[in-house]
Amino acid sequence: MLRRFQEYAGTFPWTWRPVDLDDYMAERRSGEKPISLTTLRSDSNAIAMFCAYTSSPTYGWCDFCEQTFGDVPAQIALSHVLRRRIPMAEQRRIGYKWNLRTVMAQRNLWKSTELMPLLKSRGINLSESQVYRLVTGTPERFPARTFAALCDILDCEPNDLFEPYVEMRAAKTADAPKRPEDLGVKPGSPIARRVRIVQYDEDG
Repeated sequence: MLRRFQEYAGTFPWTWRPVDLDDYMAERRSGEKPISLTTLRSDSNAIAMFCAYTSSPTYGWCDFCEQTFGDVPAQIALSHVLRRRIPMAEQRRIGYKWNLRTVMAQRNLWKSTELMPLLKSRGINLSESQVYRLVTGTPERFPARTFAALCDILDCEPNDLFEPYVEMRAAKTADAPKRPEDLGVKPGSPIARRVRIVQYDEDG
């Protein structure tokens, strides 16, 4: 199961993202041979357990991956577990703004290369390209130690750098129509009908 998911994602476990799992499960549910919900839950649990193992500080994989690859494993199956166990009246997709570049400018730091020695002095060894992406992009996976180092360097609070917001709201779909009659359509009747437009005669 894990090997099949890794082949689909095309990346290593320390770079897996929640969207990779969402796309993988959606494809397996809508392919030529859709999997059952039971199989989906079983596969999600397997990936959740693997991610819990690799992302736990108890086993040392986080430190090893951060030092070796500049990234750390994270739990990517949490959203599947929450969707299954917690009934929600409203679905919400949460996004976030990454304000590092703005906060740096407020401190007269204009180049990503200026940030490198400051991070290194706090034990964060990132390459020039990694720091550039950190400053100019929006990171989806972020080691907590790097985040803490940035807050210390810029003398700011976490919410100065990381600003969550609601991207999209969607109502619960349990009340959606399930039968044609609920939409006013009789079984077997065409939904589209031919309409004849008659011009209105003001004299008659």
